[in-house]
Amino acid sequence: MLMSGYARLARPAKKLGQGSMPYLPLITTLIGPLVGIWLGVVLTERKTYRERAWELKARAYSAIFEALEKMRRSYERSYNAEVRGRERDEAEEEADNHEFRSTRDQLFILIASESWILPDEVSHQITSLEKQLSIRHDSYFEDVDDGRIAVRDTAARLRHFARRDMATLPRSWRPRLFSREGRGDQATLPGKHS
Repeated sequence: MLMSGYARLARPAKKLGQGSMPYLPLITTLIGPLVGIWLGVVLTERKTYRERAWELKARAYSAIFEALEKMRRSYERSYNAEVRGRERDEAEEEADNHEFRSTRDQLFILIASESWILPDEVSHQITSLEKQLSIRHDSYFEDVDDGRIAVRDTAARLRHFARRDMATLPRSWRPRLFSREGRGDQATLPGKHS
């Protein structure tokens, strides 16, 4: 039986979801949760990456400050011996110099290896310190005193810079260590507000 074009147009249209698209409700029911799961995974992964980067920076800064502190202590021992006019034991002085040189070398290697995550300012500060430490003065006392001051000042500048750098993450990404919750001076009891 052959239908004319007008007869085909005269037939009532099927309702959406009946006949031609019986799987549409099933597809939309499955796609909604899958999109939600995917979005949750992407956001969690992004947050985890940022937290991991924060931890790597924190470790790098800690290693830098540890090396600077070892260098400062070495200078302090030499400075105190010079101020007191005391001759240091040759073996003790050689061991101290060896520890200082190895710590300084480790610091420069650390800066080079962590340059991908640390800001350029850190590298500039350490390079400036290296230049200051390479300056030779007329006396050993001036070398020790200027070196001690240079290490101390570099550590102070880097500490200030590191605090600003590490505070750049949103509060939700920072570990509880830097949060205001749980501090004794600002803690409030549940239901009580200050």
